[in-house]
Amino acid sequence: AAWRATSRRVPARPAPGLRPGSINGLGRREPVPQSYFPRAQQRYATAVRELFATARGARILLVQMYMWAAVALAYYGVSFNAAQLSDDPYTAFALSGLTEIPATFVGARLMDHPRLGRRVASAMSMLIIAVSLGVGAASPAAAVPLALVGKFFACAAFNLIYVQTGE
Repeated sequence: AAWRATSRRVPARPAPGLRPGSINGLGRREPVPQSYFPRAQQRYATAVRELFATARGARILLVQMYMWAAVALAYYGVSFNAAQLSDDPYTAFALSGLTEIPATFVGARLMDHPRLGRRVASAMSMLIIAVSLGVGAASPAAAVPLALVGKFFACAAFNLIYVQTGE
């Protein structure tokens, strides 16, 4: 593309607001009417207002934001501390990684369970995360298995939140 710009056959950068046909020589240069450009700022402001238009919608949005932050904090906190799970860093990484594989399947089964549903399954996952990480922080002897349980349910909760947010 640089050789085309230096050969002066094609302008290096078209002027903003000109129709593409004028660059190819198919038409003359004329400004594009403003109706061709979407009013992105106005649409964005309207979309944000619609999120907070009702009290229920605002509450759902704020709860979802809190859930994302809480689960991300727990998941990444345990993931970054994975080197402390074992004396050998390779074993610690394997333990940390192997909890995520079954957690993905368990999270999918929990969310599609006819008696639980997504809301109860995510609340249950977050409660187990809080209990396991809280007790693990209080008792160092049980810290490793409880950290793995916390990471297991944090991964399951992430999978639940991805689906739940879209709904």
